[in-house]
Amino acid sequence: MTPADPGAFVPRGGLLPHPWGPVHSGLVIAMVLYGAAWEAMWDPIREGSLLWLKVLPLLFVLPGLLRHRRLSMQWLSLMIWFYACEALVRVVSLESTERWLAAGWLLLSMLVAGANWLSAKAYRRQMAMGDSPSEISRRQ
Repeated sequence: MTPADPGAFVPRGGLLPHPWGPVHSGLVIAMVLYGAAWEAMWDPIREGSLLWLKVLPLLFVLPGLLRHRRLSMQWLSLMIWFYACEALVRVVSLESTERWLAAGWLLLSMLVAGANWLSAKAYRRQMAMGDSPSEISRRQ
């Protein structure tokens, strides 16, 4: 079944508008790789630190984002602020290496937040034109 089929399964809440599904997926994959590499290899807080596990909640959202589900984007929009706050705290740390890594983490977090905002805006625009979530999903 293709998404254009009238009987195709449309998840509750609909799908993300066209360009935003891959954008969210790519940004979350980048955050997972960056966060794991930062805490495990580049600049761990101490030897044997398990702080790299902070990226696990992002992995729980990833399957839904890969399927372009809007509900997963909504969960991500709630979670992303914890990562942004953590980055802000670490930007004011003493070591310059950690400061630069935290700035990269903050940049990724803000990119995800911006993508969330833009995709929600695009979804609302389509809904204002009179399209239901299932019609929006079928057109993609």
